Amino acid sequence: MRNVVLLASLAINIFLIGLVAGGQLFGGGARDQGPGNRPGVDQAMSDPNNILPLRAIQTLPPEHRRVARRTIEAFLPQSRALQEEIAGHRQKTVELLKQSSLDPEEFAATVDAMQAAQFKQQKLTADTIKKVLTDLPDAERIALLIRIEEFRKMQRETRQQEMRKRIGGEMRERMIEERQQREQQKPDDDADGGGQ
Repeated sequence: MRNVVLLASLAINIFLIGLVAGGQLFGGGARDQGPGNRPGVDQAMSDPNNILPLRAIQTLPPEHRRVARRTIEAFLPQSRALQEEIAGHRQKTVELLKQSSLDPEEFAATVDAMQAAQFKQQKLTADTIKKVLTDLPDAERIALLIRIEEFRKMQRETRQQEMRKRIGGEMRERMIEERQQREQQKPDDDADGGGQ
C-alpha cells in the first residue's frame, strides 16, 4: 500500500513539474472547434495542446466534473486579463521594433513586463491545475492522469504520422518538380546538340 501511495505521489509531482515547465492551461495555439465543446465553455479550455485538456476533465464522473469546471471558471477572469496584458506588451514590442530609432531601455522594459505577465499566467495555470487535482479523490486523480497520458500518447503518434505524410508529400513534390525540370531541359539540350 505504501508503494502505491509513493508511486501516486511521484506521478503527481512529475505531472506538476511538467506542467510548470512547459504547459499552459489557458490561451495560445489554435482552438479546438470539434464536437464535445459545449457553448459557453471558454475555447481556451478545450485547446488540445493544454496540459489539462477539457476532454480529460469531461471523462470525470459528473459530480467531479462540475467541481473542476467551477474551479477553472473561477480562474478565467484573471487568465483573460493576463492574456490581454501579454497581447498589449507584444503589440508595444512590435511597435517599438518598427520605429526607425529603437530605444533600448524602453524595449527592454517592455519585454521584461511581457515576461513578468507570462510568468504570472504560468503561475495562475499551475495554481488552477493544482486546485483541480487536489480537489479530486485519489482514485479519480490517478485515473485522470492515466487518461491524460494516453491522450498525449495518441497526440504524439498523430503528430508523427502527420509529419511523415507531410515530409513524404514534400519529397514526392520535389521529385516531380525535378523530373519536370529535367524533361524541360531535354528538348533544349537536344536542340542545342542538333544544331552543331
